[in-house]
Amino acid sequence: MLKTKKKKTEEVLEVKEAEKVETVDETSTPAIEEVKALPEEEKAIEPVKEKKKGKKKKDAVAPNPFKDKSFDELMPPIVMPTDVATVDKKTSDNVEEDLFKGLAALFGVSVEEIKEECFNYQVKKFMSKMGKLIVRYNLGEADLETAMLNSFAISSGGVFVAPIYLKECALKSKKHRLDGVTVGSVIDFPFGESSFKSKVQAVREGMKIGVDEVLVTIPNVLFSEQNYKELKKQVKKVGGIFKEGSGIILNATDLDDACIKKAVRLINKTKLSFITFAFGEATLEEVKNKLEVVNKYRGAKKVRVLANVDSAEAVSELLKLKADMVLTPYADEIGKTLVERFNIKSVKLR
Repeated sequence: MLKTKKKKTEEVLEVKEAEKVETVDETSTPAIEEVKALPEEEKAIEPVKEKKKGKKKKDAVAPNPFKDKSFDELMPPIVMPTDVATVDKKTSDNVEEDLFKGLAALFGVSVEEIKEECFNYQVKKFMSKMGKLIVRYNLGEADLETAMLNSFAISSGGVFVAPIYLKECALKSKKHRLDGVTVGSVIDFPFGESSFKSKVQAVREGMKIGVDEVLVTIPNVLFSEQNYKELKKQVKKVGGIFKEGSGIILNATDLDDACIKKAVRLINKTKLSFITFAFGEATLEEVKNKLEVVNKYRGAKKVRVLANVDSAEAVSELLKLKADMVLTPYADEIGKTLVERFNIKSVKLR
């Protein structure tokens, strides 16, 4: 009986196990088919991996789009309305004329007024670097008055005269209220052969009259080895008496490069404001060559040129070579030529 019962029990267990298998197969098969039915894109998704603990990475900084941009690119210039001053260069036959018209429309004035104001400003700026030289001894009061009035009208660098004309220039300046005109005393020009004592006296007399600048001519003979100490003494003395607006004149035509170098370095150690190189009958090319030598050794002191240049073009060439001022007897004539050439009606020259 026991064996038979045991056998029946085993058969019952086998039936139950078979039922379990069938149950699992029935429930799991649809899930597998469902997975197979998923789209290919979803099958490719990989499971999310757990992040490992550790140091956090810094957030990436977005690039600055304005880093390499210039100010003009970030802030483009304001464009004027087309009916006022904008000009299309591709379509305009005369760009400059259109610009003048646009400026005139903007300010409500005529084109002629705009042109005159522009030309007037530029001409006066040019003339401010040019001085009228008067060292001849046969001029009358009328000539000096004309020079003073013209200098005031054209805003030139000043009137530079022999000491005998200083009192008359002072009277004309007071009479016509020409306070803006610089008056300079050109002492012992052209060779500087008078005694140094007389030169000092001329400087002091000019100071009493109220002169703005003094230019003392130094003879070239002082550049010799035996006279160099005297040269240093005289140069320093002039700078000590007239501290602001004082300078010396050297006859550059007869100076070699070594003397020019010595002179320029000497005044850099004094209280003088400028050094003037005078040229007699030298050509423009010779003057330019000398200036190139001067520029090699010049320091902070201003450099002037005194020459018989009679055209604006010649003066311009010297200014381009870094001359701070050009003194010429033809300053009035050059000013008149420029006023007539650019039709500046507001400037009246005698």
